[in-house]
Amino acid sequence: MRSIKFLFFVFIFLPLSAWAELAVSNWNEVTQLTEDGKKSVITIVGQVKSLAKDRAMSAFSISFDSKQDISITNVSFEGKPAKYEFGDNILKITFPQVKTSGQLVSFGFSSKEKRIKINPYLRQEAIYVPDFAAGAVASIIVDFPGYELTTYSPQAIHEGSKITYTAIVPKDGIGEIAKFTQTNSAWNVAVKTTVNSEKTLGEFSLKIPPYFQASRQKIDGYVTDFSSRPTMTERKGGDISYSFKVPTNKFEIKSSAKILTGAGSRKQVMRNMISYSKVSKEEATLLTPILQKIRGDVSYGGLPIYVAIGKFVNKFLTYDPTYVGKLPSLETMLTNRLGVCTEYARLYDGLARVAGIPSFVIDGAACGEDEKCQGHSWNMIFYSGRWIEIDPTWDLMSGVVSSSHVYISEGGQGGVEIKYRSDAGKMNMEMGMEMKEAE
Repeated sequence: MRSIKFLFFVFIFLPLSAWAELAVSNWNEVTQLTEDGKKSVITIVGQVKSLAKDRAMSAFSISFDSKQDISITNVSFEGKPAKYEFGDNILKITFPQVKTSGQLVSFGFSSKEKRIKINPYLRQEAIYVPDFAAGAVASIIVDFPGYELTTYSPQAIHEGSKITYTAIVPKDGIGEIAKFTQTNSAWNVAVKTTVNSEKTLGEFSLKIPPYFQASRQKIDGYVTDFSSRPTMTERKGGDISYSFKVPTNKFEIKSSAKILTGAGSRKQVMRNMISYSKVSKEEATLLTPILQKIRGDVSYGGLPIYVAIGKFVNKFLTYDPTYVGKLPSLETMLTNRLGVCTEYARLYDGLARVAGIPSFVIDGAACGEDEKCQGHSWNMIFYSGRWIEIDPTWDLMSGVVSSSHVYISEGGQGGVEIKYRSDAGKMNMEMGMEMKEAE
């Protein structure tokens, strides 16, 4: 994850006064994301305070993180071009006339930041206002052409490719991470199943579920390949069964397709919400008290309940890669508070349905913050008249997950069924996934 890059504000006075203060009343920022970084225009308005009669403010300095590749242009003071110096990532603005206590100050500048590498599938940007601006009215506009917003903030108004973040700056300042994803992506994805037996497999039949069937993505060139040709193919409704006679103890099945994701490929999901609303006795017993605590937690005030549940799950569980494939019980999960994406999605699923929100788990694949693509699980819920996607593991709560999220099958329904007609001895079945960006 890319860390927040802070701006450090330093006041320079003539004569020097350690007690001088600029009370910021307005912080206005307009940022546009670019392919290699971002460009911003920042305007600051405030009033000089706490200066003695023989003291005056003559300059203002801003120090950027030394690791940032920053360039500065269009520096102004009270609407006019200002004299400035920029070196070692420190911007010094010299006032054309000094300011004493009680006088208003306004200045601004444009910045451009370049980055060596940006993850386009889960791009992260800081929404930041320093604590010295506490009490000011902050207005931050982020324009993200070519991207979609994947995070949720109660202070942000989302319209088209822009979000407008407006708030009174708290005493600790504002520090949030907004995540974005490309509006269109293409992936070559394959689901591979390998069957190994102690003896020759001989005669057997397979029933393979239809993978990738989700209206949130488009499928191109879906094929299923086998390591041996089938002796018979039977179709009943949407199910296809294959018969084989294999003189070896190993057999491979590979279902592959080109998958198109993002806004340009997404359609409204059509599912019967009643089928995804059932709550077991165990879920009602274990999760109702937790849901009541979530509803009463003031830290989630102003958040829709589906977002509050996601925030809770994201903080409640600790990611532990040793839990891959373990699938602990709900009670164990609540006790140990450990798991991987499957546990995050299962806990969210149960809490959502206890809250009266239809929900199901998606088994799929995604490319994370390090751009590594691997199996992943998240959620689909029915809220406010439509089905939306939520990822509690990655804290993606806008209703849109990253364009690297590829649906493979509904949770728990993705296995290959195999029936043997001969004694193959001990055997095991392994399932794997391959995913890479399509050219």
